[in-house]
Amino acid sequence: MLLLSLLLIPLLGALSLMTFGQQLAKKVALAFSGLNLLLYIYVLSVFQEEVTSSLTFNGTWLPDFGLSLRFSLDAFSLLLVGLTSLLVPLIVLSTFKIDHEKPQLFYSLILLTE
Repeated sequence: MLLLSLLLIPLLGALSLMTFGQQLAKKVALAFSGLNLLLYIYVLSVFQEEVTSSLTFNGTWLPDFGLSLRFSLDAFSLLLVGLTSLLVPLIVLSTFKIDHEKPQLFYSLILLTE
């Protein structure tokens, strides 16, 4: 469930940015990216390299066709997720002094890349 949360928090943040005003878009994007960073730090603390199912998500997608969805993190992909989780809040912070024409769209796209 932790792995699914790492994927859904930026998606929910990007979707929720469309409901907030232009002034709050920066702060909401920073809040969601910061929340994702905190969740990554927790995931890093519970990660056990010996246990292969420690960070795995299995879900049925289209059961009539026998299709399922599986996400799993190993040590290398955990490092890459951490790099992304660290860089996105820094990217959002670095754009605070810049005025954008459509800030909701801009920050939504940044969160979607996470």
